Amino acid sequence: MKIKLGAKIKKNRLEKGMTLDELALKIGLTKSYLSKIENNKSQPTLSTLVKIAGTLKINMSDLFPTSKTDPPCSIVKKNEGKKVNDPLNPYGFSCEVMAHKKRNKKMHVFFLEFPPDAGEITIFQHEGEEILYVLEGKSEFVHGDERHIVEEGDCVYFECEYPHGGRCYGDVTAKILDILYMP
Repeated sequence: MKIKLGAKIKKNRLEKGMTLDELALKIGLTKSYLSKIENNKSQPTLSTLVKIAGTLKINMSDLFPTSKTDPPCSIVKKNEGKKVNDPLNPYGFSCEVMAHKKRNKKMHVFFLEFPPDAGEITIFQHEGEEILYVLEGKSEFVHGDERHIVEEGDCVYFECEYPHGGRCYGDVTAKILDILYMP
């Protein structure tokens, strides 16, 4: 039998002996909204799920259905990655998910391509840590108030809570391996 996300949240909350009011107060939501989430009448955002899991002291993966067929080793062959977007997206770069076959993961691996003249840098800010490894070309990388030019062979490790983003630097497409860790 499948347990829905809201039911899993409620089950974990009750196991911790926490009332709906207490959890809502700790994560900064209204009791009404949290009740809607627990009753599967509203879908929480990723950041809300992170707050709920952190407050309940559980792993995010505890909230999602698990599969006995989730392999301990997952191989994604060349050209099997899943495209998230294309160069015409509003962010100005393409993104391919590289480890999509593994379900219960703490790290997410992406292949990014920043074409020349893609426009302004889109700024992101979220929880976690990230590693960028430049495979080809050069990229302008922004983290907080700092700007860096990184090129083939350079590696950047950073905290994602700070505003960050990148774009191609020069006239050759920048190809980057991106590894994101989400607690």
